[in-house]
Amino acid sequence: RVYTDYLKGMNLRDISLKYGILPERVLAIVYMKEYFYKVVYPKVGETTVRLAMRIERNYGKRHGFCDYGVDMQQLSYHEQGIPSIHLYRSEIDIKPPKEVK
Repeated sequence: RVYTDYLKGMNLRDISLKYGILPERVLAIVYMKEYFYKVVYPKVGETTVRLAMRIERNYGKRHGFCDYGVDMQQLSYHEQGIPSIHLYRSEIDIKPPKEVK
């Protein structure tokens, strides 16, 4: 779907927002599809492509695939950073002055 949207004239940023994936990933998908259809497919032929699709489908049944954008909440959680841990205590932590309280 990403490649067909690109062929219809959508730019990379719009496709990125539509599917919830990074623009760099959209560019990689478009490049790989373009390379496949213009370089690989004419060399290997229809039979090899159908065989590869069957092998991929069987692999997907055994191990499962993850759609792009499904893990966006988890990725955003990791981008928030990590909490800082104080390994020492100073006198200000133990007995703060009255104006801080």
